[in-house]
Amino acid sequence: MWDSIYIEQFCENQLSLEVIDFTPSIYVADNTISAICKCLPNLQELIVVYKRTINKCIIQIFQLQNLVKLDLSCCFCISQLSYQKAVSYLKTVKLKYLSLAFAKISDADLFKLLKCNQNIRCLKIPGTCISNKTLNMICKNLILLECLTLSSCPGISDSGLTGEFENYSDSLTPTPLSNLKYLKELNLNQNSSITNEGCVKAIRFPKLEKLFLHNCGRLVLSEEFKMEIKKQNPRLHSFNPHF
Repeated sequence: MWDSIYIEQFCENQLSLEVIDFTPSIYVADNTISAICKCLPNLQELIVVYKRTINKCIIQIFQLQNLVKLDLSCCFCISQLSYQKAVSYLKTVKLKYLSLAFAKISDADLFKLLKCNQNIRCLKIPGTCISNKTLNMICKNLILLECLTLSSCPGISDSGLTGEFENYSDSLTPTPLSNLKYLKELNLNQNSSITNEGCVKAIRFPKLEKLFLHNCGRLVLSEEFKMEIKKQNPRLHSFNPHF
């Protein structure tokens, strides 16, 4: 409690602050984050991880017009409704780094958020309900991506990787993962619906250096498969490294 009071008072007297990083050990209340966002409109980096005390402040966070880095990893108590309200009033459109690990954001709101932030270089959204449709939009629009983490995303399958959909719609332009020409790191760990065929078709990058394919139930990591992946990714030097 005292952490929150002190932090809020400190920020009120440091209006030029551009970076705030709340370590997991610091207690911070929902209304404190909201107050900080209001008094520091020029904030560029905000890191709030492993907090079970925040929820509605996401609405105020998404009002920060100069934010370029946002990490809300494992903030499990931010509800889907709060994300929905925050996205509906979204003013944060300059993000270059975004981590929403295990966020309860809906696929529709994630789609809207990402489409408004096409300069993202690093995107970490493991454990979310992202769909193949949203992944397709990422492949089409977020072409500056260098790092993409999609581990433990049950909605992702070969169709999302390859851009090959059975039923096309006017809003869907089939775009494979390989369209992300600047990608250097890709994490697809623990995705049970992706297969060898989909990975061979999609994982083709001129600059890819790190690839994670741990614990994907339908993947057979044979030597032949590994050799094919390495051949298609000439700069790949870390295939399934341990964390």
